[in-house]
Amino acid sequence: MIRVIKFSVSYPLVVLGVTFLCTASALVFIPNVNLRLDARSLVPSNDPSFTKSDHATKVFDIRDVVIVGIVKEESDIYDKKALTSIQELTGKISSVDGDC
Repeated sequence: MIRVIKFSVSYPLVVLGVTFLCTASALVFIPNVNLRLDARSLVPSNDPSFTKSDHATKVFDIRDVVIVGIVKEESDIYDKKALTSIQELTGKISSVDGDC
């Protein structure tokens, strides 16, 4: 560590030059970074359960995903009433008409 400090104090222009080159190269490559922040990027591309979703993505050029979270504060979610409600909700959501 002492050697690095001594070098940077002895050769400040070299340190500034290296810093500039690193910054410039990062600025050149940052536009090429492609972030996918949708949930689909977390699922394997060959998953058969996403056939309709993949078709909708191609037709409409969208990647929106709906996630339904369930919270039950008075007891755990694995009781008969909660599971029945989840099953009913799943059936209702599945019956929504769409173009796909």
